[in-house]
This record gives sequence, structure tokens and C-alpha cells, in this order.
Amino acid sequence: MGVTTPTTATGRRPGSILGTRVLRTEDPALLVGTAHYLADVDLGDYHPDGALHAVFVRSDVAHGRLIAVHTDDAAAMDGVEAIWTAADLDVNPHHGFVKVHDDFTRPPLATDTVRFVGEPIAVVLARTATAGRDAAEAVWAEIEPLPVLVDAEAALDADAPAIFEPHGDNLALQIVDPGPLDLEAISDHVVRGRYVNQRVAVASMETDGCAAAPGRDGRLVVWPSTQMPHVVRDQLAAALALEPDQLHIITPQVGGGFGGKVGLHHEFSVVAAAAHRLGRPVAWVPTRREDMVSMPHGRGQVQYVELGCRTDGTFTGLRVRLVGDAGAYPTIGAFLCGGTRRMSNATYDFGAIDFDVAVAVTNTTPVGAYRGAGRPEATALVERIVDQAATELGIDPIELRLRNFIGDDAFPYTTIPGNVYDSGRYAMALRRAAELVDYDARRAEQARRREAGDRRWLGIGVAAYVEITAGGASEEYARVEVNPDGGATVFAGTAAHGQGHATSFAMLVSDQTGIPVESITLVDGDTDRVPRGGGTGGSRSLQLGGSAVHHATEVLVDAARQLAAEILEADPADIEIDPATGTIAVAGVPSTAMTWADLAARAGDEGTLQGEFIFDQHGATFPFGAHIAVVEVDSETGRVTLIQHVAVDDCGTVLNPTLVEGQQHGGLAAGIAQALYEEVRFDDDGNPITSNFAEYGIASAAEFPFFDVHSTETPTPMNPLGAKGIGEAATIGSTPAVQNAVIDALGHLGIRHLDLPCTPERVWRAIDAARTGTVPDPWRDPPAIFATLAKPSLGVDAAADDETEAGVAAAEGV
Repeated sequence: MGVTTPTTATGRRPGSILGTRVLRTEDPALLVGTAHYLADVDLGDYHPDGALHAVFVRSDVAHGRLIAVHTDDAAAMDGVEAIWTAADLDVNPHHGFVKVHDDFTRPPLATDTVRFVGEPIAVVLARTATAGRDAAEAVWAEIEPLPVLVDAEAALDADAPAIFEPHGDNLALQIVDPGPLDLEAISDHVVRGRYVNQRVAVASMETDGCAAAPGRDGRLVVWPSTQMPHVVRDQLAAALALEPDQLHIITPQVGGGFGGKVGLHHEFSVVAAAAHRLGRPVAWVPTRREDMVSMPHGRGQVQYVELGCRTDGTFTGLRVRLVGDAGAYPTIGAFLCGGTRRMSNATYDFGAIDFDVAVAVTNTTPVGAYRGAGRPEATALVERIVDQAATELGIDPIELRLRNFIGDDAFPYTTIPGNVYDSGRYAMALRRAAELVDYDARRAEQARRREAGDRRWLGIGVAAYVEITAGGASEEYARVEVNPDGGATVFAGTAAHGQGHATSFAMLVSDQTGIPVESITLVDGDTDRVPRGGGTGGSRSLQLGGSAVHHATEVLVDAARQLAAEILEADPADIEIDPATGTIAVAGVPSTAMTWADLAARAGDEGTLQGEFIFDQHGATFPFGAHIAVVEVDSETGRVTLIQHVAVDDCGTVLNPTLVEGQQHGGLAAGIAQALYEEVRFDDDGNPITSNFAEYGIASAAEFPFFDVHSTETPTPMNPLGAKGIGEAATIGSTPAVQNAVIDALGHLGIRHLDLPCTPERVWRAIDAARTGTVPDPWRDPPAIFATLAKPSLGVDAAADDETEAGVAAAEGV
């Protein structure tokens, strides 16, 4: 007879480890230093003379003809083995992570033109990093200056010089909705705002980098600091004209990625080509300044937003004209603007959406993915216009949202841009956040302060959001093996860089087998040991990788049941695996109990006791939530102090509350920092003026209060765990909540908008302008480029349509 295990209302058996607080098992190795990051990789075994250090010589001109690169003086310096320019490297231009257009292929080392400050023009290969840096300082280049464009809107002007001459203009990508939507005809009131979602730096704790060495088997071994080892293998093989099986990718510990470490970076192809040709290990570990000017930036949008409303606050339609900044070499960052469009339906029943996108090439560092990658920008523009509408209509911002939310009974819900929301309870999350922040009491306190003339003005900011996770490719691989000692090893196609995968996956295996979490190890980031994988991005790991582990464990358990039945001479249906004791026995006969070590020993003659699975979710999931921020604004200095932030995030079924809260805290820090501090800036000549942490407003724990993080659980039907992503959720909800709070604090002055980041100078200037009666209008007409985008086409031609859709899908995956 079969054995049935009772379950709770949540679908979990009594006593299940799932949903409980389990401490991270990966942290001890990180804390004591036995886990190795890229800079710790020992390359000495690969060559008797050790590794060479790659130091890139980078352009200090934003745009110009590269006439000559002079390397003779540097080549004669002690410790220098070689200095290569593009002619010496002989690696063809390539696109990196994704292709936007053939015109935008990028050479790993600049050939005839430089297009941003920081673009590599040569590489020094030296015996020490110090010798390499000294030699790099001695390299000099003759560059004939060309016109510089750092502003995306200016780059789209009809008379702007083309940064890529064969392309003819600076329009990297266009996406045009059918239309136009006549908001004025269907609305009693149209709210309008122009919003800047500023460029930010990824600024991961570990900088970018990679190392490479010829392996003993004749293949090339490459250690990249990446989120996607299998993707890097395939893209690097194509760049070097090798077969993928000629490369062995090993990802060491990665100190943060946040989207900035997806796909092939052009420096990787230089380092790998050098190691391959010289027959020696080569390592590249950039400085922080180098990382700030060369690693892809995030965000970078100007949003023209119009919201139609009836007098009762009901929304009639949303119209957006979005200008994106792709930087000097358009790649995934260009497509992220399409991801913003795809998520513009947000949590609301808009009735109609008209959303056009124009992405520009500029003479700045290329734009890539950053935590949320297109979704935070969508939430920011929607929540900003909704708050502005609440002000103009005289309706409380929470009440206005509640009137327009998609109802709980509408799911699955197909949005106007074409996503299918799996499940959601948007009003519940917002009401819970309002309860936790004591919203009515905060409003009363705000009124009291204003009446008393307090110099510290109180602001309350509200934001609701829905995001897409596990977009793009929806497959993931896992294998679970029982070790001879009765422990287990999980082989996963995801790639951890701080999220807690080792703990999460161990919990899933332990729940079915009873093997202790601390006896289960994770192998990832090694393309020899893990045959396939999509890596980590787009908050995909638990729902895809975890579901693959869950099913692989089921296959393992079934194999164990079959083996135990043979050993114990019983029917497989009578074999019971007890997760509480970690034993396998005939049901009702405890004397027959075997351990996993016993089974592994008996399986040894026939092979490893294991289970393998490739999980395909067949679609994305859509986490949601609501954030409320409370700030104080010093009316004399403009300084903003965040005094409370409540986050209610719903990521479906919660596997481990400790890990979820950690992701919420990290996400909040990122999102709030964008709202108040962080901004990448260039001068008119394209020189970066925020290229280190003295100039760039990176935030620390000292800038934040203790966050109030909470979770609701609305399971998804898309996977067996009921899980959605959590890695980016708090970032998405927090930025507009804090921005809205700052603007709310200034609202009694008639100020309706303040661009990000809300720095003391920007806040003080807005206060000063309001006191002199010169409050700026938050709207101006969109650039002329949008009048030339032909509706209702999508892209330039049919082929471009397919490429655009594929690129947007890739963007949703990061």
C-alpha cells in the first residue's frame, strides 16, 4: 500500500522545514576566508612563472578618431611582457550580451574610433599588477576629437551628428504602439509630468574581472566574475572562434552582480585571448575607478508621462514617451526600455496604454542591467504620475490607488502590453502597509507640524508595484546526488552571488529526504560539473532552479524507493522515506530502516544514487507589494532624513523568511539610495565626474533607519513551490515611495515634482524657488523624434520586430 503524508492548509506536511528560519550555510566559509573570490584564484599551478596581470589603457577622450597608440616607452619598462592594441589582439568586434543592431558591434580594443571615456585602447600584460599600472600610465594615444553627445534627448535631435556614421543617426532602437491615444477626448483631467530616472552605477562590492589559463587538457580555463557562466562560455567561444567545449568556465565566489555581471564583457575576450595565445595565465582585477567608468551602468531614462482621469479619480488611459540612454555601444540596456513598456500596466486598470520608446546612442559608458532592470523604471513613472494625479485631483494617494487597482478576482490577468499576471492581491498589500505605518496618525502629525511652523517638514510617500520575475528563458537544470557518507550534493544551473542558494536548495532536498541541511552542498558555476544552466538574473533562481531541485529530489527519492524495495524484498509502494529521521524503511516495520549512507553504499555497484531534472515554468511570475516611506525634510538646508520605511512584499510562498528579509533589506538599500543619493554624471565633454566613492553618493548603513519588512503570501500556480522572485522587489517599490514622500513634504508649497535623486541641493533649490513664486511646471513637450516614429509599426521592419521582441524577452530575464 502507498503511504500518504498529511499536509497543512499551505500544502506543506506537518514539521516540514520549508517556511522556517534556517541560517545561511554558505556564510561561515565567507566569514573565515576559505571561500575564494576572483582575486584569490591561485593560477600558479598553470605556469611555472605564474600569472600575468592585465591592465587596460583606456581612452580619456569621449569621442574621437584614434590615430595612433604609442606603446614603445611602456613596453621597455621592467616587468612588462607585452602590450597589445587592437591590431595585435586580432579579435573581431562582437556584441557582448545581446545584439541591438549590426552597426553597434564593439571591438574589444578600440580600432579607429573611441566613443566613451574608459573605452579600452590597449592592454598591458605584466608580471605584477604594479608594473602593469605603471606601464599603462606610459602609453599615450593620438586622438582627433569629434563632437560629443552626453544627453540622450540631444542625441536624438535631427541635426545631431551620428556617433556611428554608417547608422546614419543616433536612434538605437524604437518601439511604437498603435495609436495615437486621444486622452483629452476620454478624460475629464489629464495629468502630465516629465520624470528623469537617473543613470546609476552597479557598484557591487567586488569589482568586475576575470582570469584565464591554458588547461592541462588543452582547453582554456576561464574564471569570470559573472552571474551566467554557461552564457559566458557560449558567447566567449563565439568571440574567439572556438567551440564551446574548448572552454571550461569556473565561476569563483562573486561579490555581487545585480545585473551588471550578465553576459560577456569585452575585457573577458581580451584576457582569454591573451592567455590562449601566450600560453600563460592572465588575470584582470580592475580598480574601483576603472569599474565605475567601464562596467555597464543602470537606468538612464527620461519619461514623458500623461495620465487621463475622470473627476472621481478613475483612470482612463496612460500615454508615455520614453527616451532611453543606451550609452556608447547599445546592448541589453536599450532593450530594457522595452521592458519598462511591458510593465507599464503596473497594478492598475488603465483602460488604454499608448507607449512609445526611442533609445539613443551617447558618448557615455554603455548602459546595461541593474537590480530590477526596466521594472523599477516602469513602477517609478507610474507611481509618480499617480501621486501627482492624487495631488491635482485632491484625492488621498492611497484612496486613488484603491479605486483603480486590478481586482483580486481578475487573475490570471492579461495586461494591455501583453503580460499575463499570474496572481495578485494588490489592495491587501497596500492596506497592510498603511496599517503598519499608522497612516492616519502620520497624516495628522504632518498637519500638526505644518500648523506649528516646524522647520522639519514631514512627508509620507506611497508606492504600489508589480514586477516580472523569471522572464525570458524559463528552463533550469538540477541534479541531486547522495554522497557515500549519506550527505548530498546539489548541482544547479543557477549561479549564486550572495542570494543564499546553498541554503535554499539544501532545504528543498532535506524536506523530502531528511538529510540534514548542513550535510548538503551546492555545486554551481562550473560548466564541466554542471552541463547546462541559465545562471542567475531576473529573480529566477528559486522558482526555476528551486523547482528543478525539488523535482530532481523527487526523482532521487523514487530511485531510492526502488533500490530499497530490491534490498528489503518489498513492494516499492510500501517503502516509506521519513524526512523526520532521514531513514528509508518498509512502512510499519521500523526494524528495516536504512540510512541514506546505507543506500548509497548499495547503489555503488550500479552507479551513483541520484536524480536529475530540467524544469520549464512556461511563463513568468509577477510578485507585487506596497511600500510607504516617511521622511523629514529640513526646510532650511534641504536635507532629507528617512525616519521610517515599511515594505510589504509578496513573493508567493516563502521558503525561508530569513533569506527573504535579507533580500528585502538589500533591495531597500539600493532603491532608497537611488531616491536620495546616487547619480552617475558626465560633464559636457563626456568626462565622468562621479568615478569613485568620494564623488558618487554610495550609501552605507548609517544613512538608513531599521527597515520594517513584511511579507504576504499569494502563491503562484506556475511552479510546484508556489514561489515568485524576491531579489529585486524591494528595490522596485522603495524608490518611488521615498521620492513621493519628499515631494509630499514640499506639497504645501505647490511643488508637484522633484527629479531623482532628491539631494539636499535639489530640495533646497525647489524650496527656494517656491518661496519666490517660481515653482516649475513638471511638464514640457516630448522631443520631436516622437512625431517622426511611424505608428503603428514596431521597429524598422519585420526582422527588427523579431529581434526587438527577443531582446525585450532577454531584458526581462535580467
